[in-house]
Amino acid sequence: MKKIIVSLIFTAFTTFSFAQNIQIGGQAGLSFTNLMYASSNSEKITRVHLAFTTEYIFSKRFTLNGHFGYSGKGGGEFREGSGNDEIIYTGVNGFNIKLDFVNLGIGIRYYPLKESAKISPFATIGPTVGYIVSAKKQGEKLKGDDIKNRADVTTFVGLGIKLKLNNGLNIEILGGYDRGFNDVLSPRGPNGIGFQSLFNEHTFVTVGVKKSL
Repeated sequence: MKKIIVSLIFTAFTTFSFAQNIQIGGQAGLSFTNLMYASSNSEKITRVHLAFTTEYIFSKRFTLNGHFGYSGKGGGEFREGSGNDEIIYTGVNGFNIKLDFVNLGIGIRYYPLKESAKISPFATIGPTVGYIVSAKKQGEKLKGDDIKNRADVTTFVGLGIKLKLNNGLNIEILGGYDRGFNDVLSPRGPNGIGFQSLFNEHTFVTVGVKKSL
């Protein structure tokens, strides 16, 4: 896992350090996030996403986009079955697990109308490596065996649009889906039922601003 993180950091910094066609900025938005257990999903909770961003334009239609920042993840109650057979694993109203991540990601973007167009829709895909800096259940810190892996590798896909303004400013709106592949938690609910493993999953919407250098 450490090798993956180091490789991503090295790739990001070497790529963007020597690039000429660079845009830098930031983004903020909301994540509608849940945890996955076997074939069941928790209820969604809403968290915040904040990040510094940079984009290297290496062709008319393809770019590399990097982001580094904070992402809130987690989930609410777990349910299994349907109708009268539904089981609430936690048995607590308003139950939630909140995970705070520091993330580093790199994505490739494709602009069908060229990146230089005044209005440029795009599609993006790429990996992200995240590290849990805080984990809480019902406001209390999780620790010990409840945290199975602090590091998480995810893949994101998204669709967005970039609007070019004067003075090299760009506004972006991006929506997408992100899925984690590391089982990050293995906690027990207040009723004593243990979860074998919990994975992250969320959809997101962000608004960003970039400045061409």
